[in-house]
Amino acid sequence: SWMTGTTQKFYNCTIAGNYASTNGGGIRKPAGAFEFYSSILATNTSGGTEKDWSGGSVRFYTNCLVGNNTGSPFPAGTPINGSYIGTSASPIDPFLLPPADNGGPTRTCAIGNTNSTAMNHGANILGLLFDQRGDPFQRVRGKGCEIGALEFGDRPSRGIVLNVR
Repeated sequence: SWMTGTTQKFYNCTIAGNYASTNGGGIRKPAGAFEFYSSILATNTSGGTEKDWSGGSVRFYTNCLVGNNTGSPFPAGTPINGSYIGTSASPIDPFLLPPADNGGPTRTCAIGNTNSTAMNHGANILGLLFDQRGDPFQRVRGKGCEIGALEFGDRPSRGIVLNVR
């Protein structure tokens, strides 16, 4: 996404599966700063070397998952400020599923399995009751909340269709 201005703040966001023809498939910002709280920035691609991020600076981050830090100000290592930061040589895969109707008003990328580093490593900084999908999808379930926009395993029921003759 292309943004201008001073500081953008991201809380419990999932920025994944995007593409840019040059750099910054997830975020591209030539100036200004970001703050990230319990957010995923991963599995983005680009025609350049900077896949997830290009430009800008990070003023603060906590409990985040960055798949590939190439071109970003995120230092590699795990965990730093409760965050997990991958590199081009060793990216971190959050095991996200493709965007789908997981309940709520928008399509979302659910965590595909319990091996995801995003599991139980998030933080509910804003004290949210529900995840991105809204009521009844609780923000915190189990041991803790997940990094990103929604909690694991909380899928809407699709119902059962019975053909009776």
